[in-house]
Amino acid sequence: MEATHHGSALALGPRGDVLFRSGDVDREFFLRSAIKPFQATIVLESGVDLTDEELAVAISSHSAEPVHVELARSMLERVDLDSTFLRCPAGPALAESSRFRLRDADPDPLHSMCSGKHSAMLMACVARGWPLETYVEPDHPGQVAISQLVESLTGEPVGPPGIDGCGYPTLRGSVRGMARAYARLMFDDRFARARVAMTRFPALVSGTERSEGVIASAIDGVGKTGASGLLAVGAPGRFGLAVRSFDGSGTAASAAAAEICVRLGAVSVPGRLDKIRHRALTGGGAIAGQWKALP
Repeated sequence: MEATHHGSALALGPRGDVLFRSGDVDREFFLRSAIKPFQATIVLESGVDLTDEELAVAISSHSAEPVHVELARSMLERVDLDSTFLRCPAGPALAESSRFRLRDADPDPLHSMCSGKHSAMLMACVARGWPLETYVEPDHPGQVAISQLVESLTGEPVGPPGIDGCGYPTLRGSVRGMARAYARLMFDDRFARARVAMTRFPALVSGTERSEGVIASAIDGVGKTGASGLLAVGAPGRFGLAVRSFDGSGTAASAAAAEICVRLGAVSVPGRLDKIRHRALTGGGAIAGQWKALP
């Protein structure tokens, strides 16, 4: 079985040196959840005190496993709020274990994969006295601060914003811009808290056995998806990497990112990523092919 996915990738070292490049790295798209480490940094700089576990969930696009839901809930409770203040949609839970628990109940916004991000911003609103009701509006002080930070990191205009699936403003950028931002994430002390939380708790940032978490664990670094085929990765002391599948395939993006991490020597045991690099393709109930990165 053969199918080709087209995309682009760029890895940048600590001084902006190009370590790997493929495809059109300047093609514009919405960055979506890949910018969550920087959204969470604005929360921290607003005076919110988060544990590393809470910060990982604030950065996450989680699977709504019980630990994700309870951490988001406890974050709201610390500032005397509850899930009725969240402006993200109610679920659905991605984790099978949570879907089983919810079989006789309706999910609430805490089961949204973005509930950690929303809860963290509400905490920032309480800390700074910002309006709670409008925290997802592009002209809200928290969102303005995020836009300014992401624009400075990517070196690219980020507007006009769109609306992400969770109701949050989503900013524009490119693979080049994302690689720049993740290089800063890995090498700039301003982002040390986000970097440490993501490295310590990759399963909180995503979910059990999700590809970005497996890649992050294999390189002892960070991994974060952005919906529709974007994956950003950071290898400590080595590079920031962004990969985009132009047809929106997250599987293709993760296979390419894993391959690039191996080629750049960031994986001490390359076999740990074989299931992602060479994911099996099935047809007729049998294995009919496998993913393979082109030269």
